[in-house]
Amino acid sequence: MYLGPNWGIEFSENGLNFWRPFGSSNWGNYKLFIDQSGKIGIGRKPITHALEVNGRVWTTQGLLITSDERLKRNVVDINGMCLSKLAKLNGKFYEKQISSETDRRKNVMKMLSEGKISNEESQAALSSLSRVADGDSYKKEFGFMAQEVKDLFPELVEQDADGIYAVNYTGLIPILVEAIKELQVKIKALENNGQVSL
Repeated sequence: MYLGPNWGIEFSENGLNFWRPFGSSNWGNYKLFIDQSGKIGIGRKPITHALEVNGRVWTTQGLLITSDERLKRNVVDINGMCLSKLAKLNGKFYEKQISSETDRRKNVMKMLSEGKISNEESQAALSSLSRVADGDSYKKEFGFMAQEVKDLFPELVEQDADGIYAVNYTGLIPILVEAIKELQVKIKALENNGQVSL
């Protein structure tokens, strides 16, 4: 069903799909997708998590993650093991792919097969994809290689249905805090021995 000239809504792939036809700005599938189990995707079809977003998320009030001790069991202190593991991590500056041409081409072909766009529109869409600057598909950022983090802190890395790894950067905070404490103990010991003065 079309909602005006620039939006469509349909039941597809076991969910409600809001999409934009070719020719409108930001055209494509999965602008908003709600599957039958209630999972929501923005810019992608959700597969694993309650909310999956392809793009940046902005919040004015921050992000809160439950951390109440009443919800936890088998609690173990992590002191004494963080510094040596962190020393093996290598921070990087890189360009991360945010939207591959292959994914965009698949989206065009899917919209064509579903009758959302005509052959002519699909050809125009594919032609426009080849004109997209390579830099538009990548974002510069600082971070870690998920595979490297997985080797040292496997609990902080997850894989999506497509095999793409993600890092729980928030989970690194307690590790960083404990590493700082370890350094503080070492500095105090050096100060007490008169080897260093800060």
